Amino acid sequence: MYNLINTMVKITFPLIVFPYVSRVLLPEGVGRINYAEAVVSYFVLFSSLGIPIYGLREIAKHRNDLPLLQKKLAGIFSINLFFAIISYAVLGSLIYFGKIAKEPYLIFINSSLIIFSLMDMEWYFQGTENYKFITIRNLILKIVSLILIFVLIKTKDDIVLYAMLLVLGIGGNSLFNFFYVLRKHGKAMFSYFKLSFFKSAFSEHLRSILVTSSMALAGSVYLSLDVIMLGQMSVDGEIGLYSASMKIVRVLITVVLALSTVLLPRASFHVKNEQMKEFKDLIKLSFHFICFLSFPCMAGLVILSKSIIVMFSGVNFFPAHSIIEVLACLLYTSPSPRD
Repeated sequence: MYNLINTMVKITFPLIVFPYVSRVLLPEGVGRINYAEAVVSYFVLFSSLGIPIYGLREIAKHRNDLPLLQKKLAGIFSINLFFAIISYAVLGSLIYFGKIAKEPYLIFINSSLIIFSLMDMEWYFQGTENYKFITIRNLILKIVSLILIFVLIKTKDDIVLYAMLLVLGIGGNSLFNFFYVLRKHGKAMFSYFKLSFFKSAFSEHLRSILVTSSMALAGSVYLSLDVIMLGQMSVDGEIGLYSASMKIVRVLITVVLALSTVLLPRASFHVKNEQMKEFKDLIKLSFHFICFLSFPCMAGLVILSKSIIVMFSGVNFFPAHSIIEVLACLLYTSPSPRD
């Protein structure tokens, strides 16, 4: 139930914010924001290296063994820290030497998401099935972000301020998570921070993390590469039309995949304890739930695409209705970021 509430918060926030922002920033402004987010997302992906999935699985398997859980937590975090530093350094160098010429200021603002993704550690809370904490925290911060956006974003020239508010909203979540983990496990984690431990942690986890990251990369290519390609081949207005369509479709994808996400730590726990019947039952439940929701949502998007895009983004985005009709198939075929 907490994960359902958290999912509904994630769905409701863009449904409230984007109609307002799209009318203020117009397609050009929305396109610029989404291009910068897409570029930075690949550096965030490299810095995390599939750790959100791998870390969730490892924490879920060992959540009843506190010393081992803390050791796993320290090892996975140290690997994440190493690659986050490399990722941030590479992106900073590309911006500094002018290799990323389009939207450098917006990309620089969004680059802080690399650090915040390191501090987020939501995989720990999901692995321990502590959905109450992340749900309440997310709800409070989303409300604060919503108020700030409506109060401060007034004209199409406020695009940089809007980017900062989006980043701060995510950063607030990450800070809450990070300090919670430090308060509960910080002393034990830092006691492991020695060169010999780092070597053993890389030896133990890196191969599995790289395998997991390759699957995460394959599943997320279409989530960001499409916008980057559009940024090189078209104008900001066209990126804005496409981005508005994808936001609408992804809201419904979040609904369709909600149950699959919350079942992952429980499925990992069953595999660890060789409870294969329970594991197979969860997989069947997840698949049936996806089929039950996806087909009606696809039909609804195709039939109501014109009304939806005008209601959600305004008349300036009306040409995007045909994009929604094409993207509707993603409701059934789209991989979850956790696949």
